[in-house]
Amino acid sequence: MPQPVNNLPADLVQPCADLRVLAGTSGKDITLWAVDTANKYQDCKARHGALVEAVKID
Repeated sequence: MPQPVNNLPADLVQPCADLRVLAGTSGKDITLWAVDTANKYQDCKARHGALVEAVKID
């Protein structure tokens, strides 16, 4: 039976950031939204991957 994992770094157990709502239709609006969304995704993906590794049972 798997054992609970204690003492995980606090940043690994935070929920992913909410995404901004695309507020406009200009190229600038879309570019800023896309960059922000991609950055939030990459951060969340990295934290999720680190959490998976931290709790992996070999």
